[in-house]
Amino acid sequence: GRFVVAFVLTAAVVSIPILLFGGRLQDFWDATLGYQADRKSPFSIYGLWGGLDWLHTLAQVAAVGLGIAVAFVPRRSDLVGTAALAAAVLVAVQLSLTYWFFLYIAWIAPLVFIALLCREGEPAT
Repeated sequence: GRFVVAFVLTAAVVSIPILLFGGRLQDFWDATLGYQADRKSPFSIYGLWGGLDWLHTLAQVAAVGLGIAVAFVPRRSDLVGTAALAAAVLVAVQLSLTYWFFLYIAWIAPLVFIALLCREGEPAT
C-alpha cells in the first residue's frame, strides 16, 4: 500500500510541470511510453522477421508472469537468491523487448556476478 501511495504521489509531482506549461498528459504519453510501445525495430527477432507477434506476446506475458511470481513467491531470500532471481527477471524482460542491444548485458552482469561469486551465507565483501 505504501508503495502505491508513493508511486501515485511521485507521478503527480512529476506531471505538474507538464500540466502547468499547457501540455496534455496524452501528448506526454505519445512522446514517451506510447512511442516506445509502438515503434518497430530490426534489432530483435520480432522486428527482424514478420509473423512473430504471437511469440512476442507470449514472451511479454511470460516476463510479467515471472516478475509477479518472483515478487510473491521467492524461493530464497538471501543475497545470492535475490540477485539470481533479479537477473532472471531482467533476462526475461530483455527477451521480450522490441529493441535489443548487446550493451544491455551491463544491466544483468552485476546481478549475475553476485549470484555466481558470492557464497551462500557469507556477506559480500
